[in-house]
Amino acid sequence: GNLASLGDAAGLAVKAIARRLEDPNRHVRSAAAEALRGLSVAEVWGRTPGAVARDAVPELVARLADEDPRVRRDARAPLQALRDAGCIGDLGAAVAPAVPEIGRRLRDEDWHLREAAARAIGVLGAVAAPVIPRLIEAVADDSHHVRKAAKAALEILCSSRDAEDLRAFGAGAAFHLQSKLRSADWRGG
Repeated sequence: GNLASLGDAAGLAVKAIARRLEDPNRHVRSAAAEALRGLSVAEVWGRTPGAVARDAVPELVARLADEDPRVRRDARAPLQALRDAGCIGDLGAAVAPAVPEIGRRLRDEDWHLREAAARAIGVLGAVAAPVIPRLIEAVADDSHHVRKAAKAALEILCSSRDAEDLRAFGAGAAFHLQSKLRSADWRGG
């Protein structure tokens, strides 16, 4: 079955599943993200996500920078579907609290987490505007994987209908990026 078939009880189910997203066992976190993924189909949310979606999306967003790639993948797929359908903007207020944590992950020691954070920002679109300066800095990251993910995320953001608004957030990062790219120890890739 589908969580949507639970009707009003789905909101309670989302909260219970969301608690499992904090489980130390990556298999449990991945299964919880997969369960929340069941709410992402158009028949459930339509163009305007309801209360159940408003509970599920912030939990999925928070998992976009999970240490386990399977959990990240399971969280990214429904959010990408919503963004592609033009629905994620309707949830901006619900998603916003998770954005600073994703921004912090752009400076994590583990390049896998930095790469995941960059990809997550591309999925979120305009909602992630406050962390765009860090994303721009990530274009000059020491890791080829992070640079590639940051570049891809910026391409997605710049092609969105909110591109003009987003450009203003990146102006402050230009100096840092320019000095990093001129550094003798930086290697392109």
